[in-house]
Amino acid sequence: MLSLILAAIVAAAPTPAPAPGKTAKPAAAARPDAPIKLAAPQLSALNLDARAATFYNEHVAAALSSQGFRVTTAKEIEELVGLERRRQLAGCDESACLSELANALGVDAVISGEIGKLSGGKYQLLLKINSARDGRQLSSYGARVSGEEAVLDEIGKAARAMAPEVALAFGRTLKPVVRERAATARDFAWLPAGAGVVVAGAGAFCMYQASVHYQQLVSPSQPMTLAEGDAIRRSGIAYQGAGLAALGVGGAALLAAGGMFLLGGGGDGGAAPPPAAPSATLLPGGGVGVGVAGVFP
Repeated sequence: MLSLILAAIVAAAPTPAPAPGKTAKPAAAARPDAPIKLAAPQLSALNLDARAATFYNEHVAAALSSQGFRVTTAKEIEELVGLERRRQLAGCDESACLSELANALGVDAVISGEIGKLSGGKYQLLLKINSARDGRQLSSYGARVSGEEAVLDEIGKAARAMAPEVALAFGRTLKPVVRERAATARDFAWLPAGAGVVVAGAGAFCMYQASVHYQQLVSPSQPMTLAEGDAIRRSGIAYQGAGLAALGVGGAALLAAGGMFLLGGGGDGGAAPPPAAPSATLLPGGGVGVGVAGVFP
């Protein structure tokens, strides 16, 4: 009887209220702008050595990272779970090992796939991204290309094609990495080029007018007085002088534009090419050739 009374008292006791200013927090959900974390254990390789397989795997990780994913590479996975376990997890599509990766690395999905070298210099590429929660395939990409460089280009295409599908599956947004580079002289080479074309065109028009005036003096269509002929002559000389000056300025502007484009940098990362240097060459017969030697971008 006493035990029943105590049980009734405990059941009727009110639940303690939270401390003032504190409320119960629900389970945190991933923010829409939270980065999507991927793991890239290792691609399966056919007719490729280990170094080539690692190279392509790292390129896949870099391509997906540029699309806004946070990718844990095979080397990082090896440091966390060990080499042998990383090899066992590579290419695994089963929910058990995917869950193990998710728990060990805190990732949302796992990259897997294979790349094989076929006869005739052709390569077969297959990439998949599976959810680390339930093993569900979120996106896949396959292609057959010719040549090693084409494989790298195709990996970049695969990353761009798969990124929106994976982002949609997780209901999140990606922020692709934009590689900025410093502006160089090459970026502004079009300014003197455009000005040079305009000025040279004006010079050509003036030279045409000078030739028209010359023809009027050489083959007049009707008799003219000495004063009229002298006026035509002076006008032709003015057109000729203006045309020569404009052609000279326009040509100089075009040469400057060419120099800005060739020597003004603007390659990858904005790095400037090696500087050009003057050079002299002895020619047959005792002549000397002078020029500029260097590596153009």
